Amino acid sequence: MVPKKILITGSNGFIGGALVRFLINATNANVIGISKGECRTGSNPRFQYEDIDISHKEAVKFIVNQTQPDVIVHCAAISQVDECEKYPEKCSKINVEGTKNLVEAAQGIDAKFIFLSSDFVFDGKEKWNSNKIKPIPISVYGKSKLKAEKVVETESKNYAIIRPVLVYGFSPSARRNNIFYWAYQSMKNDVPIRVVNDQFRTPTFVDDVIQLIVSIINKNASGAYNIGGSTRLSVYDFVVQIAKISKIPMGLVNESSSKNVVNANLRPLNSCFDNFKIIKDFEFTPLSTHEGIERALEQVNQSQNME
Repeated sequence: MVPKKILITGSNGFIGGALVRFLINATNANVIGISKGECRTGSNPRFQYEDIDISHKEAVKFIVNQTQPDVIVHCAAISQVDECEKYPEKCSKINVEGTKNLVEAAQGIDAKFIFLSSDFVFDGKEKWNSNKIKPIPISVYGKSKLKAEKVVETESKNYAIIRPVLVYGFSPSARRNNIFYWAYQSMKNDVPIRVVNDQFRTPTFVDDVIQLIVSIINKNASGAYNIGGSTRLSVYDFVVQIAKISKIPMGLVNESSSKNVVNANLRPLNSCFDNFKIIKDFEFTPLSTHEGIERALEQVNQSQNME
């Protein structure tokens, strides 16, 4: 499948922005980005940006019908767990209703639909999660993403679902820092942070998520795909690795049990994926934590050199 047009929701965000930059630099596709506020992903003759709230059904239908994309990659969401708990209706409006609006619009023009879900659809009781484990979310955010998955599964004829774990890297445009850049900047500037040592993840370098999206598009693959990095470790040990590889003193990093962190119970203790289906279907293995952090640091250095 060689798409001529790809529409990306959440193009101002971390994954959406990274996908826009990749497609513009590495493919010949025309890219349409929709997000809230002013465009933060730069300008290019092959990139069109629209400020759109995906919960507005008619606005979504209009831009999809106007641009006629071959593929829609849905990255937009309210992903802050605590915010979703505090404002469940707002969470549902964007994460569920917004997804439904996009799916319906995609169906109207027979576009491929790729949905970025979350590892938070699982309860974290299993040490390793495979595609065979049944999703059981424990937070409002996780429940909203699972509801959105069901909308995609039942109402889309040609779809794929991606569930990434703790995606990290560097973004020159995203407003919210991911855990890598948050920890890196905090340690570099001697800002005190607290990091849990009993929640385990397989942190995913952002370029691996992009590679999975592109692989799904190229093969016109369908179904649900879990993706995590190739290393299982605690969130605290992930920060330790960032410090070691970047050669920055850990300084004011405080190791803590999740019992001492507000709302930690809303986050799965284990979010670790085996990647079996990705390796089988696409013959690529996500990077190890060490490799991913090195690549993320390269992204930081490249951005600083351009300033």
